[in-house]
Amino acid sequence: MSNDETQVTIGDEVVSLADLAGLDISEVQMNRGPVATPVGVFEFIVKEAVIGHKAVKKDGVEINKPTVEFKLEIADVITMVDAELEPDDFIGETHFETFWISDLKKDVGRVKALMVDAGFEGAGPFQELLDAFVGHNFIGAIKQRKDRNDPDRIYANLDSKKITPVNGAEEAAA
Repeated sequence: MSNDETQVTIGDEVVSLADLAGLDISEVQMNRGPVATPVGVFEFIVKEAVIGHKAVKKDGVEINKPTVEFKLEIADVITMVDAELEPDDFIGETHFETFWISDLKKDVGRVKALMVDAGFEGAGPFQELLDAFVGHNFIGAIKQRKDRNDPDRIYANLDSKKITPVNGAEEAAA
């Protein structure tokens, strides 16, 4: 067992590595990591909208590529394709939607399309609009696809053709 008294922060708690090493894991539920959001139609609430970057490799060199990432919480399940899944298990779960910015006007235009299709209106600086979008609810359909290089890896993304304001749930489900 570790006797390291180094203090670390986990969530809102400060504990020592020795405390962590002594944790009785019989009381800890298993967590196999994030699961791709299932195919279906959901009501989302925007929790975060962040301009940032992610490292990617291009021609063997790591570069930082700009992104706009939305952290979306599932507020309600309208419908899911897999009848074996329990809809209530997904309420409160998080879905991340990332837009990679390769062509500035085209890709920022895709972000704007999501916001407008979701029923959000506004004008002004991009970051101010993203900040104002936080807290907005909308209906969105999730589709999945396999990674072409790793078929075991599943990507779940919003279907850009099926995003509507909350009062458009019937349209998204069609």
